Amino acid sequence: MHRFFVHPDLLSKDQVIFPTETARQMRNVLRLKPGDHVVVLDNLGNQFQVEISVINPKQVKGQIIARSTVEQEDMINLHLAFALSQREKVEWILQKCTELGVSRFTPFIAERTLARAKAVDVSKLRRWERIIQEAAEQSGRSRLPELSEVISMQQALKQVNLKREIGLVAWEDENKISLLNILKELLNEIHKTRRVTIFIGPEGGFTEEEIARVQKYALMTVSLGTGILRMETAAIAACAIIMAVCMS
Repeated sequence: MHRFFVHPDLLSKDQVIFPTETARQMRNVLRLKPGDHVVVLDNLGNQFQVEISVINPKQVKGQIIARSTVEQEDMINLHLAFALSQREKVEWILQKCTELGVSRFTPFIAERTLARAKAVDVSKLRRWERIIQEAAEQSGRSRLPELSEVISMQQALKQVNLKREIGLVAWEDENKISLLNILKELLNEIHKTRRVTIFIGPEGGFTEEEIARVQKYALMTVSLGTGILRMETAAIAACAIIMAVCMS
């Protein structure tokens, strides 16, 4: 069955009123009709089996026919901090890394960031949130990843609490510590904290000053291999490696 995240305010004891964008998708893309069943999640740990009762150009409603508690996602809390970039790259990162299991996204401004405006207009933010939601629905997530506001790299580094999480920075000039090896070495600690933050830099890479700042905050620089990856490739590859190793 198709899965949809719906704000709790749109759920009553026995009925769901689907928001405009979701209703449009159900009506025009999925071609659902009265009597069809869907799954609704409230992002609070509850899941509802819903039978569509009304579907027309004005609204889509459904009757709740069963409810249950969603099992907690059995995975680590993976926080991806990535340098703000062009629209297509950001959207690709949000979509694919949501599918991989990222719990939180933080876009940041680095020295070589191409897109430097911290203020993200509402329409762009809503589009990012929609991409995350659709990816979470498609991949069977029970929780929506958090999308943080755009901040500076220094602010992002300050947010990492090394007493409660592992902090890593992918850096193309790191030639001693590979991401795979350090994850295996720290696996027991990761299983205790269940929190990992990985930083992915901009297209031109981190500057020497930024790496010095990383070392000041005691985060570890790691290598993703001998090749130079595009930033969106690096983000997806790093998240895939982290999830594969830490959930093994």
